[in-house]
Amino acid sequence: MLAGERAWAWALLRQALPGLPQQGLLWVGEQAPDGIRAVTLQQVPRSLGSECRVLVFDAIDGLPADAFAAALGTLAG
Repeated sequence: MLAGERAWAWALLRQALPGLPQQGLLWVGEQAPDGIRAVTLQQVPRSLGSECRVLVFDAIDGLPADAFAAALGTLAG
């Protein structure tokens, strides 16, 4: 979990992303780096039934409990 300003969090994520498995990464939020599978908060329920190994949930603008719970439901392992 990263908590802080968007620019700071993005800088840390840019450093960490190359070491993470891109195939099993799900990014929930409006903006994602190129090549990362991303869904908006409204699209998260449609992701149920799929699996990810790494979840990035952009909650900088708030944390809707229903979308967060649905995103957690995609985590495998």
